[in-house]
Amino acid sequence: MARMLAVRVVAGLVAAALAALLLEHYGLAGPSTPLPKPRGSQRPYPAPGSEANNIFWGLQISDIHLSRFQDPGRALALEKFCSETIDIIQPALVLATGDLTDAKTKEHLGSRQHEVEWQTYQRILKKTRVMEKTKWLDIKGNHETDGGTLIVFQEKQSEQPDDLVWPLYNINYHVSIPRDPDSNGVRQICRTRTGTLELEVGDWKDNRRYRIFAFDHDLFSFADVTFDKWPVVLITNPKSLLYSCAKHEPLERLFHSTHIRVLAFSLSPITSVTVKIDGGDIGQASHLSGPIFILKWNPRNYSNGTHTIEVFVQDSAGRSRTARHIFSAQEDAHLTFDPLASFILLTDHYIVARVLFVLIVLIQLSTLITFRYLAYPELTEPLGFANMTTFSLHILSKINISYYSVLLLTLYTVLGPWFVGEIIDGKLGCCFSFGIFVDGHFLQGGLTFMNGIIQLVFFNIPLMAYVCWSLLHRCFGHSFRSHLHQGKYWKIIPVYLLMLLLYIWQVYSCYFLHVTYGSLAFTFSPLRTWLTLLTPVFIYRVWTLNSTELGIFMVQLKSHLSS
Repeated sequence: MARMLAVRVVAGLVAAALAALLLEHYGLAGPSTPLPKPRGSQRPYPAPGSEANNIFWGLQISDIHLSRFQDPGRALALEKFCSETIDIIQPALVLATGDLTDAKTKEHLGSRQHEVEWQTYQRILKKTRVMEKTKWLDIKGNHETDGGTLIVFQEKQSEQPDDLVWPLYNINYHVSIPRDPDSNGVRQICRTRTGTLELEVGDWKDNRRYRIFAFDHDLFSFADVTFDKWPVVLITNPKSLLYSCAKHEPLERLFHSTHIRVLAFSLSPITSVTVKIDGGDIGQASHLSGPIFILKWNPRNYSNGTHTIEVFVQDSAGRSRTARHIFSAQEDAHLTFDPLASFILLTDHYIVARVLFVLIVLIQLSTLITFRYLAYPELTEPLGFANMTTFSLHILSKINISYYSVLLLTLYTVLGPWFVGEIIDGKLGCCFSFGIFVDGHFLQGGLTFMNGIIQLVFFNIPLMAYVCWSLLHRCFGHSFRSHLHQGKYWKIIPVYLLMLLLYIWQVYSCYFLHVTYGSLAFTFSPLRTWLTLLTPVFIYRVWTLNSTELGIFMVQLKSHLSS
């Protein structure tokens, strides 16, 4: 008892220490906490006030995925966006960030460039004359280069910068928009904790989302909006505390501002803009110019702690929208994301995948090797689930054909090439768990480890468990046919349904490999095609194994059951 208590105490202390480390690293949403003051000189002026200057707004639309085969509504909605939405909001800039086209095969499994998708994109830009209304900047994504050479039109359609510097309306910001979000440079920027915002916008493809952003006296604000939902509302002052960058923007201007400022757009004229702070109505904002509405305020009244601002906007057609966020007029305050969001944003999931992959492999290998060299078991206790599981692992590990087959499969999943084929058009390569060799270059694995985890969890380990189960039935004296007719269908049917589903998944993975990388990869794929063909042979060999190889285990079971 004392030993068990000590183990529990130590385990509790370790768990508490781990929880403390996680909370310290990822943070908790809650009361504001002090931040170190930003470096550099203070720039309190010009501050947001009653004038319509020093403000700039634009739109971002991402992951359009214009497709030859899927959802023609994407193109129709984009055309309406380029005409109606652009006309109403009148942005100084529109960022169309990749993926512009879908570049997928009809089955939606492989990648291929389709000129008709680019023609659709070009036609929409021409028909709506959006290039004459605003500065349209499109940035290609991975789908613009997947499956072949990027299709380029003869005439210039839009500009594609690597990054942007906007010296507009006395607003100076440097915004990095990567051409390839998977590049090492971009990953390095995202991992560096410099206080910059990494803001991924919702996709147009499935959700028809876009972003309106504004720089009001160098204070950055944004709102994610669903297409064709009006009014569109963005509170630019006071800005959201959650997305404040003390190191990169003059937050002191909020503390010296004289007016609350709101951008409001709709199909019909805006009739009212009501502002509340902490649930209390502080007045109606007045129209200043264009979409700008202002309301006089004193930020010193909100200098302690955090507060919630809520803006209710209504137009003449009765449409309404409410925007709200948390702000603070306290210079040393900030909010943190909740632990789950922080974990998702701050964790390098490729490293997590590698660690999980290695752990799963080590557990499986250590189990096999340990039971291989343990002494033969002696059945002295009733045959419960734990005893039967241990006994079946002894059988698996001590019979050569099952032991070496499972061991070889696990080692090959880790070390062997999964397939050899045309990784890139015209370039041969081979794929391993730890990366891809293509055209003399090595690409370090990321998603390959995730695929390896899926292979282990959804095929290799279930196959190992099924072989243990089958060998145990053999030791009870059953053949394949007799174990099906022993009457325990409620135990047998779920096992075979599960194995059938997993085998179908393995067959489908072969089909997916063929569609994605071609016939060569399908033919020379030991972990997919060859394994799919060899699995029935292996299972047949297990069920037809000579009884003499199982002799010692069969004798132990019979003697235990007869005692």
